[in-house]
Amino acid sequence: MPSLYKRNDRPFPRLVVVRVNHLKMVQRWKTAILFRRRLFRMTVVVEMHNTGDPEVQRDVVAIVEHVLSDRPGDWRVSILGSQDSDQWEMKIFGPNGFERSYTLEGTAGQHDPHVIAAIALRMVPGRL
Repeated sequence: MPSLYKRNDRPFPRLVVVRVNHLKMVQRWKTAILFRRRLFRMTVVVEMHNTGDPEVQRDVVAIVEHVLSDRPGDWRVSILGSQDSDQWEMKIFGPNGFERSYTLEGTAGQHDPHVIAAIALRMVPGRL
């Protein structure tokens, strides 16, 4: 009668070692994935069209990227200007279907890069 502690002519402890090694490998992969998420956790893309001064555009892009840089996930901000009015439409898209929009009024001083950053900061949730 064959032994109950053998399988395919190999003792079970060898199978257990293979299983433990597999679990260690899985744990290493999970650690590597978590490290990559922390290292590359943010992607912020800011688009601006028909908003005028390129220097103001650069300032707005830099400040909005900074505001959203500590938020996890991929973020996309679109700011569209209008040629026939002094209004800009800002839309923010984020992870898990997050979507917000806001109209920036130039006459109210909302075309200033720091004001846009403050509005964007209020529109997005805290750290997820």
